[in-house]
Amino acid sequence: MFIVYLMIILKDPDSRLPPAPILIGDSRLPTPDSRLPTPDLYYKCNYSDQKFGFDPVECKTCKLKIEYFYTKAIDMRIHWRFVFSFVLIGLFITGCVSETQKAAEKQLEKASGFLEKGQFEPAISLLDSIQVWFPEEYGVVGKAMKLRKNAASAFHNEFIRQAEEMRDSLLPRVKILSKNFVFEAAAPGRPGKYEHKRQSVRRSWSRSFVKANIREDGQFWISSHYYGKEWLDHVYIKVYDKELQAFSDTIPLGDSDNSKLQDADDKWETIDFKDGTDRGIVALMVQNSERRLKVRFSGKKHHYIIMEEFDKDAVRNGFELAQVLKGVHELNQKIERHKKDLRLLGVSEEIDSL
Repeated sequence: MFIVYLMIILKDPDSRLPPAPILIGDSRLPTPDSRLPTPDLYYKCNYSDQKFGFDPVECKTCKLKIEYFYTKAIDMRIHWRFVFSFVLIGLFITGCVSETQKAAEKQLEKASGFLEKGQFEPAISLLDSIQVWFPEEYGVVGKAMKLRKNAASAFHNEFIRQAEEMRDSLLPRVKILSKNFVFEAAAPGRPGKYEHKRQSVRRSWSRSFVKANIREDGQFWISSHYYGKEWLDHVYIKVYDKELQAFSDTIPLGDSDNSKLQDADDKWETIDFKDGTDRGIVALMVQNSERRLKVRFSGKKHHYIIMEEFDKDAVRNGFELAQVLKGVHELNQKIERHKKDLRLLGVSEEIDSL
């Protein structure tokens, strides 16, 4: 309807305005072709010096009744027609923009609602979408970008706070489980390791046993240590007790995880069972540490031992210690990632007010 109305106005500017002046009783009155504006804002009688204003009057000299005054108001009338048309166009465009702006502001309010509830991830996702959905709403997009920065800062800081609390809650458990272990630091940038006091080289160099290996980052594996006066060339082990038994994978001679060492008549063989190559032996030991577990070292020859209680404790406690250390390590990694994200945002590690 607006477009139709606008077309009518522009096609016939006089269609919505009063008619031109009509002078009654004189053949010399202005005709439609001669309706040109005069420079004055009044009508002057042709037979006297009398001047007439806008109100209908009667000229006593020429006896003509002025029904409507035709002056420079014609110019003003045409001018205001176009002003009125452009105002309507502006209102129409503004109305369309306002609807888009209202939709953008509605989404912004929704994102703010998420933040008030502490739902940072859906809020950040919605704020990102606002920048895509309403790219021309600069005011709303600017607010969304600022709010997103504050929301991301709050999200990262809140995550760091919770992760640090969780990590700190695990540290007492690490202290308890590691009381029978000795920590040995490694080179900078590399994780240190925990070694059971009864399984150190000094105390175990002349015996065969199964060792628990624990790294600072939570990695855990067992290794078979054989000592004797002749080569066994063992490539796998079997752990068993009556109906219980488990076999490791075969680690061939010459493999990086199968090593040998000799000093005069003393011979040592070591196999590291990493990345699941123990094939369930660790689980059997942890779940049945009260049993009288035996180990068979198998290669060109066999060698049998009965596990010592402290060796079984080393595996059981070492495995649990490794799980806790792994949790601490993963939390530290996440904390560092979120701190890095905060640095990229260019904000401090404090929750900004939303």
